[in-house]
Amino acid sequence: MTLASAVDITPSGATIAFPSIVTGLAIHPTNNDIVLATYANYGTESIYLTTNAASAAPTWTLVERNLDAHSIRSAAIVEVGGETLYLVGTARGLYSTSDPTSVDWTREASTQLGYAVIPSLRYRPSDNKLLIGTHGNGVYEATISTALSLDDINDVSKQITLYPNPAQSEINFKSNTINLTDNANYSIIDISGKVVNSGKVANKKVDVSKLNSGLYFVNLDVNGVKQTLKFIKK
Repeated sequence: MTLASAVDITPSGATIAFPSIVTGLAIHPTNNDIVLATYANYGTESIYLTTNAASAAPTWTLVERNLDAHSIRSAAIVEVGGETLYLVGTARGLYSTSDPTSVDWTREASTQLGYAVIPSLRYRPSDNKLLIGTHGNGVYEATISTALSLDDINDVSKQITLYPNPAQSEINFKSNTINLTDNANYSIIDISGKVVNSGKVANKKVDVSKLNSGLYFVNLDVNGVKQTLKFIKK
C-alpha cells in the first residue's frame, strides 16, 4: 500500500478536531473485518466498532456504553476458543466486554492495576498473552483464559530482566525479587509462534548460540511466577 491509495474511513460522528485524538486501532486476530477504534479526551465519542472494515465504506457503531465519561487510551481484541473479548485502556483503568454492542464494559484487574492510566495494550495470539503498559505504574502481563478472563496478571517491569540484548551466544537473567536458581524453566518462541528451545535455566543463563538471527520471546516459569521477555539474536 502507498499513501496515494489510503482511504479515509473515519467513523461518522467521530470528533476529528483537537483535542480529540485517535489512540487505538485493534484488529480482530482471525477476522480482519472486525476493528475497534478509540479516541481520547473527555466529552468526545470515544469507542467505535466496525464488522465490515474491509469494505469500501465501513459502517461504524458507537460502543462506549457505560464508558461515555472516560478518556480512552488504547484498545485490543483477543480470541480464545472461538470467543472474542474486547479490551480498552482508559485514563482510569482497564475494561473489557464480550460484546460492546450489547454488554457494558467491566473493569479488569482492579487490585493489580487500580485506576492507572493504560496507554498501551498488545495481544499475542500464539500464547494468549496480553501486555499492559501503564503511565507511571509499570508494565504488566496477563494470560487470557478460555473463560475469556484475565488470569495471572503480573507486574513484569519489576521482576525479571535479561541481558545482553541483542545477544550473541547466551542470555542472562537477573531479578531483585525472584530466586532464579530455584526451579526456573524456560521456552523460547520465534515470531511465528514456534517453540525453538526449552529446558531449565542453569546459572541464571540460557545458551542461544544455535538460534538463527532474529526476534524471539522467552517464557519463564519460576515456581509458578510467569513472565515473557523479548530479545534479539544477532
